[in-house]
Amino acid sequence: MADLHLWYDRQGQPLDADTANRLLGNMEYARVARTRITSASDPDTEWDVSTVWLGVNYSFGEGPPIIFETMVFGSGDGDQYM
Repeated sequence: MADLHLWYDRQGQPLDADTANRLLGNMEYARVARTRITSASDPDTEWDVSTVWLGVNYSFGEGPPIIFETMVFGSGDGDQYM
């Protein structure tokens, strides 16, 4: 059976809960990237693409740890994609 850990650092190494919680409070560590994209055809249309480190493993024991999330936030009300 695979060795299952709940918390991982950004390099995919297992962490204890106290270290993970400390790192989650550090936005410089948790935010991997943020990019703002403006439409070439409509300068009023923008998207924010944000990738963050989640720390907790969301693979539920199936495959490698899933510890990052990327979301796209649109310029319209409620526009967001994972």
